[in-house]
Amino acid sequence: MAPPNVERLYPPAELRLCQGARVSNAPPTDGARLVKGYSRLVLVNGRVPLVTAPAPDVCLSSSFGPRFGRLHAGIDLQARPATRVFAGGSGVVREVEYARGYGRYILIDHGAGVFTRYAHLNSVKPSIAPGTRVWFGKPIGVMGRSGNATGIHLHYEILTGSYDTPRRSFGLTARDPFSFPPYVVQDTTS
Repeated sequence: MAPPNVERLYPPAELRLCQGARVSNAPPTDGARLVKGYSRLVLVNGRVPLVTAPAPDVCLSSSFGPRFGRLHAGIDLQARPATRVFAGGSGVVREVEYARGYGRYILIDHGAGVFTRYAHLNSVKPSIAPGTRVWFGKPIGVMGRSGNATGIHLHYEILTGSYDTPRRSFGLTARDPFSFPPYVVQDTTS
């Protein structure tokens, strides 16, 4: 197990529902509350590899799907103590903003119409600003409870579509991170 505030991303090999939490929109799990079919890396739209849980030593406190009569457009990841958040893939930062519901958030454009949003952050690294190029696993902030949040966590979204609309990131389509196939590194040595 990695220390909670490491400078390198160690995506969890397995993802478990948070102990003691009732996750109303939980994905299928086994008897040990491990998410079935979880993969630490997924391939979005057949082109963009992304990390499914971009913070070390986390558990799942809410999943993608219906929650309290509305769509919960991402997954909520919790760690105690709060931990660093890392870029889920390489790309360019498009937004570093504060929105009432999301609190302090970052939006990264990974190309090919694929984006990730990291919300409810306590802080954003000073080097992260719109136009900043980031790589997979780069520390970008620290999870928190800014905006409409009842506890410290990371709200993580995988989004697809065109950014070039009047609604910018809020015009993108939220996608279930558990719906994508695993990303498998091809062995090119043979």
